[in-house]
Amino acid sequence: KNYAMARLLNQGQLEQMHPTAMLEKGVLYLELTHHPSLKDGKLVRDRIGHVRPDLGTTVSLIPLQKEHIEAIANSLTTCRFQVEKGRAYHLEAQKNHPFYSRYFPTLENVPDGTYEIQNGKAVRVYSIGFLSFKIAIPRELPKNHPLYNKDPEFVQKLYNFGIEFLTLYQPAKNSTLYPSRYAYFRDGSLYLMGSPVLQKEDPAMIAFHKTERIRKDGFVDNGAPLLNDGKLDVDFIRKYGVVIPDKMYLMLGDNHAMSADSRQFGFVPQDNLKGVLSFLFLPPGSRFGTLPQPEKNQLTFPTVFVWGSAIVIIGGYLVYRRRKHKRFQ
Repeated sequence: KNYAMARLLNQGQLEQMHPTAMLEKGVLYLELTHHPSLKDGKLVRDRIGHVRPDLGTTVSLIPLQKEHIEAIANSLTTCRFQVEKGRAYHLEAQKNHPFYSRYFPTLENVPDGTYEIQNGKAVRVYSIGFLSFKIAIPRELPKNHPLYNKDPEFVQKLYNFGIEFLTLYQPAKNSTLYPSRYAYFRDGSLYLMGSPVLQKEDPAMIAFHKTERIRKDGFVDNGAPLLNDGKLDVDFIRKYGVVIPDKMYLMLGDNHAMSADSRQFGFVPQDNLKGVLSFLFLPPGSRFGTLPQPEKNQLTFPTVFVWGSAIVIIGGYLVYRRRKHKRFQ
């Protein structure tokens, strides 16, 4: 319905993968894969030689112009990644892995270091601490840094590889790997990475909607799952939503690019839960403080120990400072 897997194609990839496509000339092309179905399912062999089942899907294409590429660059989000000698890899990847290390993409002119991009803002991440206790300190990069390069080829690379950082996700004919990038509609506009890259009044968006509406499985804005009276369409949600079994939880991290959560390991049994969050310290920001969740008993040993230790440490430091100040008066 309103969601699709998304990746960017250049002219050569478009001609190789969609030779019959009749599109307006674009700087790049947004490929949207949607409406997965068992109807046209088949067995395929992936790039590492494994045979696996693959769902049938429908593909839609949108030619992107310079302003769209700039909008993507301004909303770009990546995982935290490392650059060494011009090659980049996911921070949690095994850089010397005998298989995957062959597929780390190149980022020319980017100095060695640890980086991350969030909502178009690029930062270099410094670590301070010792042994396993380290704190990440992000420092925003100047606008002339190579990571702010808005050349279409560079933006395409960061968009397609920005989560997995493996060239295995390079768009190619019969490719079975799609990057963790998604497109969805909201109020008629098409969103990528949480931002409206194609506004509903954009001529490209208007032309796209006009073409898609005449297709059987066209990718069009079906709106929110609401009835005419504004209430939730319960039948629709039950048919297409994710059913969470009783006494199971869907666990989702707050950082899509770096979280290993139920998208990887599935639902979590209730018996596996050992506690709840009571106070959010890091990262600092508007969410600092208690969480919007049902009240829980706070008089537990871990909670009392943590807050008690904090009070003792802070109180002891204040007493020390006060005595030291009096000594020098």
